[in-house]
Order: sequence, then structure tokens, then C-alpha cells
Amino acid sequence: MSSEAWKNESYPDEQGWTRKKFIRGSHTKNPDKPYYVFYSPDGVRFRSIVKVNEYIEKHKEKNINITIANVPNTKVNITINNSGGTHIRWLDNH
Repeated sequence: MSSEAWKNESYPDEQGWTRKKFIRGSHTKNPDKPYYVFYSPDGVRFRSIVKVNEYIEKHKEKNINITIANVPNTKVNITINNSGGTHIRWLDNH
């Protein structure tokens, strides 16, 4: 039952996820078949990829690009997270 890095095909830019492989017991419907448990970067445990995708969608930050000033060779990124926090980043294009 070792942990391995895992990349979600539906959200390939999400990083830091891991999964553990388990083997079903002989008393189960699918004996000796593997199943996975997924862990978010902050340690939240999931039994299905459907629940992982719901979690990512609920917690991902929305990046909104809005032009607030025209400055030569500069790009402005505004990030608004789910709790309403705003981060403005000025990037110089050299």
C-alpha cells in the first residue's frame, strides 16, 4: 500500500495529488481486485475520481484577466479566489 504521485486527466494542471492502491479482500464482491484512494495536496481523502473532480471544481481559483491599465510590455493577472480574496500581479514582458 504505497503512495504514488497521481495526475488527474480531467485537470492536468492540478499538482500534488497522490493515490494509494489497495487490494479488495476475498469476502468482497470483486475479490483480489485493486481499488484506489486519492489524496489532495492538503490531505483530504477521496474514494472516487468523481468526488475528486467535484472537490477540484469547488476549490479551484478563478483567474480573470481584466485590462485595468495599458502599460507597455506589462501583463496584469487578477486572481479572485472562492472566499473573495483578490490578488493582482503585474508581469513585465522583457
